[in-house]
Amino acid sequence: KIDFAKALFDKKYKFIDARDIADFEAGHIQGAINIPFHDIDKYKEQLSKMPKEQVYVTYCSSDCDVSIDMAYYMAKMGFRKLYIFHGGWDEWKNAGYPSN
Repeated sequence: KIDFAKALFDKKYKFIDARDIADFEAGHIQGAINIPFHDIDKYKEQLSKMPKEQVYVTYCSSDCDVSIDMAYYMAKMGFRKLYIFHGGWDEWKNAGYPSN
């Protein structure tokens, strides 16, 4: 839900945008990092260096499901505190929440 996602944002949890670079650059949740799931092999090292005990929120756009794939991938790497924001960028943008 959008309200829960905003609450996680307000707690300064890290959002991971699983969309392609072009989509991310066109607009994203403020402070999010871009790890395009379709190019996940290029980002394995970056992911492996991220603290596994932190809370992460994966998202994409409202009409994709790579945020789910990203969360499962991260869980297999040992991340345990994962949320999936299903409304994604579209819902966030429409709510007028902080973005870049």
